[in-house]
Amino acid sequence: MAGWHCFVILLAALVLSFSSTTAPPAAAAVTLDPSQAAVLAECQKKWGPKAQLTGWSKGGDCAQVKGVRCDAAGFIVSINVTYRPLFGPLPDAVGSLTTLTELTLTKTGLYGSIPSSLFGLTNLVTLDLYGNWLFGPIPTAIGGLAALSHLDLSWNWLTGSIPSAIGGLVSLSFLDLSKNTRINGTIPLEMESLTNLRSLALSFMGLTGPFPSWISGRTTLTYIDVVGNRFVGSIPESIGSAINLKVFSVWHNQLTGSIPESFGSLTKLNSVDLSDNLFVGTIPEGIGNMKYITSLDLSNNLLTGTIPSSLSRLTDLQELFLNENKLNESLPAWIAMLSNIVALDVSGNELSGPLPAALGSLTGLSFLDISSSGLTCPPDTASCVVRQSNESAFCSKCKSFCDTCTSDEAALSPRPAPPAPPSSPSSSSHYDLSIGAVIGIVAGAIFVLLVLLGSAWWTVGRRKASDGVSSVPSLQNAPTLCQKYPWLLSFAPQATGPRTSYLGRGRSETCIAGCALMMAPRCGQ
Repeated sequence: MAGWHCFVILLAALVLSFSSTTAPPAAAAVTLDPSQAAVLAECQKKWGPKAQLTGWSKGGDCAQVKGVRCDAAGFIVSINVTYRPLFGPLPDAVGSLTTLTELTLTKTGLYGSIPSSLFGLTNLVTLDLYGNWLFGPIPTAIGGLAALSHLDLSWNWLTGSIPSAIGGLVSLSFLDLSKNTRINGTIPLEMESLTNLRSLALSFMGLTGPFPSWISGRTTLTYIDVVGNRFVGSIPESIGSAINLKVFSVWHNQLTGSIPESFGSLTKLNSVDLSDNLFVGTIPEGIGNMKYITSLDLSNNLLTGTIPSSLSRLTDLQELFLNENKLNESLPAWIAMLSNIVALDVSGNELSGPLPAALGSLTGLSFLDISSSGLTCPPDTASCVVRQSNESAFCSKCKSFCDTCTSDEAALSPRPAPPAPPSSPSSSSHYDLSIGAVIGIVAGAIFVLLVLLGSAWWTVGRRKASDGVSSVPSLQNAPTLCQKYPWLLSFAPQATGPRTSYLGRGRSETCIAGCALMMAPRCGQ
């Protein structure tokens, strides 16, 4: 037995010895090259200590320099600093970091023009200056960034036009120039050379001219957002060739003609917004082929005819906005087949007949607007579709339905009986309690205010979601009800934020919307 124990101990020693000899050595510290450290020190000097960029003024171990990555020789390959109060210009010296492959300085308060020295960084793959105060034109020298794959200059104050030199960035897969409202003109024809482009965001600019045909036929594109411009003409039938599209948003332009039948070929789409244009004709039956679509907005156009039955196949659909068109006949009963629907708006049309009783099966429906649509009261036996209010215009017209709805809700969700009141305290203890309550309320209010202010500063998120090698903006770019329906503003005083989707928003304001008392989202949350 003793021999067996010795054998086990010897075997364990051998294993430990082998492990110790084969374990990889700890990675040696990489010292920042002195020339590179000098550039960081200059940046730190311009931006000051408020930027809180640890290690930028000292050099030394690259791993200890905040937001910086180096190669084995100590040369900087990446600078990624976000949400830091830099509040200064971007120094020309950054252009001497020739090994740089990534320069990301988002929401840092940078101001001034984009230094032309940056465009000598021929190894640069990512240039992201989103959310700053940069002004002036986009330099034509940008065409020298031959390796650039990701370019984001959105949410700045840039002026002029889109330089044709961008067409020379043949490796570009992601381009976002959105919210530069002073950039105008047309999309340069040279951009047709961007054959690797996957995401194109040019929203809220001053762009004009016809909708570029080359965009429609680009099979690499998964995301197109050109909302809030002044594009004219029709969407070409070649849009059906963009078979990998997931998001297509062109709302608030001046597009005309009919919605292309070829839309039916875009089966990967999950969000379509054609609202606030001048489209005519009927809704194409082919839209029913978009089996993954969750948001469809065709509102504020000149569409006629009936709501096609093919839409009943869109079982993943959560938002359907058909309001402010000239659609006729009745609201079809097959609407109840859209089992995941959350928001439905058919107001401002020329429909007729009653609201289908089958809507009662849509238990997730929380926004319904049939105002000025021609639809009449639902049968009194219909289930309660959405939370009703006896003060709404709908309920004054369909009182018996709302009364039934109210009583049904009371039966389903009885309120608990209130607790018995506590025994009355003495006057002295009542006085002490009042002081404590006042102190507690004041302290609580201050705490909530601080939390809200901190949240407003730090939780402004980016609107892009990962898609392969390039970030693709998510459905958070879809429209908010607060912008689509200005009358909601009277119920949401703080509604000043960007246009984002109704889905997934905090329902913290009580608003009456046509036939429903809904919990509307705060704009800008």
